[in-house]
Amino acid sequence: MPKTYMSNILASNVVDIHFKPAEKKIEREKPIKETPLVDQPQKIVIEPAKIAQEAIGNLKKSMEICEGFFVQLNKNFDCKKIFLRLEARNRYDAIFVIKKSDFFSDKFVKTYSEAIKFIEEKKSSNFDLSFTFIPGTKTINRKTLSGAGYFFSYEK
Repeated sequence: MPKTYMSNILASNVVDIHFKPAEKKIEREKPIKETPLVDQPQKIVIEPAKIAQEAIGNLKKSMEICEGFFVQLNKNFDCKKIFLRLEARNRYDAIFVIKKSDFFSDKFVKTYSEAIKFIEEKKSSNFDLSFTFIPGTKTINRKTLSGAGYFFSYEK
């Protein structure tokens, strides 16, 4: 059974998925591009609870997609770990660590087009995910990855 930090992170205290609805909507004024006919400010309503719910939903979706591709990838190659980062509430990046000999094999080249196809099927207007593949090394510096925002990981 794989050791998963991605699935367990949502059950931990790090991410609270039980958001209370915002008591007040935050409003701010943003001027519309000035033209000779229009000079009125436009109100933008920001709902923190709605934004947080969308981010948590997208985080879950990105974890499921990464774990799904991990299983598919391990049918032909030895993928040991995934690192995932939240770039924006609707944009995620994943790094797949592949065994060095598999990464440099000619068969692995097809994986890039499979990954693109796999991601394209799941993309939407409010969700984007990208995959990066790197060859495995004896030591991967988790502090460096955390510093770059890769807080979530999944491994065999």
